[in-house]
Amino acid sequence: MQRGILGRHWTEAKQRRINYLGEIRSKKFVAKFNKACNYLSSGLKWSEVAEDSARDSTPSPVQAPRGFLSARVDEKGRLKLPSAITQYLAGLGESRVFVTTLNGSTARIYPLSAWRQAETMLEEAGDDADVREDVAFIAYHFGADSDIDPQGRVLVPTDLRRTLKLENEQVFLRCFKQRIDVIGRDVYEQRLAKAMEGLDDKLQTLEKKGLR
Repeated sequence: MQRGILGRHWTEAKQRRINYLGEIRSKKFVAKFNKACNYLSSGLKWSEVAEDSARDSTPSPVQAPRGFLSARVDEKGRLKLPSAITQYLAGLGESRVFVTTLNGSTARIYPLSAWRQAETMLEEAGDDADVREDVAFIAYHFGADSDIDPQGRVLVPTDLRRTLKLENEQVFLRCFKQRIDVIGRDVYEQRLAKAMEGLDDKLQTLEKKGLR
């Protein structure tokens, strides 16, 4: 009889163990299932966030500084670019430029990417091919490539700076049509005087056309 009681207790203990193990396995399964659901949910949310972040991180066009900026060409022909212009060029990813003139009175600094576009235009065939060739000839006669040094300086070629009388002089810079114009003081003052002539009439004409 004692052996029967012991056998019954052993059977009950075994059943409780089986039930306990089954309960543990069930809890583990539920935990794993919930973890998988959370993982998938977080993955979907993360992909949505990543897509939104990618849209938000799309770089906006680099804005050129507005207005005229004063600078100086030193006795060695180095032009110290204002910080606004160096930042603009850095934003374009440009560290090398082409410095020249096309009109014999104003220097131009072209980011190389912009000058390549100008080269393509000047090299195109057409009825005005001779005109294009002449302008290209002037550009290459006076022009040269220049690196932007760590101090934000570019070298103005010797013939160019002497012809335009820019050596050791103040100059005025403006960003215009993907290039940077470099205007000497004399030319700047002449251009300013011309712009001031009949200014009221010029303004009224443009206001009638929508200028605010």
